[in-house]
Amino acid sequence: HFKLINDQFGHPAGDKVIADFSARIKCTCRPYDLVGRYGGEEFVAILPGTSPQDARAIAQRIRLTTQFTGPDLPQYTVSIGVCCASQVGLHDMISHADKALYRAKQDGRNRVCSEPIFVVEDQVVSKHSTPLGTPFNSLTTISTTMQT
Repeated sequence: HFKLINDQFGHPAGDKVIADFSARIKCTCRPYDLVGRYGGEEFVAILPGTSPQDARAIAQRIRLTTQFTGPDLPQYTVSIGVCCASQVGLHDMISHADKALYRAKQDGRNRVCSEPIFVVEDQVVSKHSTPLGTPFNSLTTISTTMQT
């Protein structure tokens, strides 16, 4: 639905929304987290050493930052997918975060969904259990997209 921002308000407004969200997500994340635009209106945040609970809390804070925009910006919201994993490649983590992101969109947008996957010795461990050391050896990927 981000396309609606460009269609309704023009591409300069869409660019302002992307810049605004970029500033909001950077202010919400920690100094050592990596945040970048992943294409179009999608962003990825890599949160080293973050537990699944903390990752969801950070994602929720990011989502809530967009609840109030200034008068010079169209109102927008974000949908966020979160993936916490250990011993999984970044590409796979982003893929799982994207799955959670699409679920957030399907469930009504403006929400956070997670896809925690833990892999130990090539076996997937229950989505609700954490292998020893995961909070220190994990990366959390947050995939976001904006909509009106």
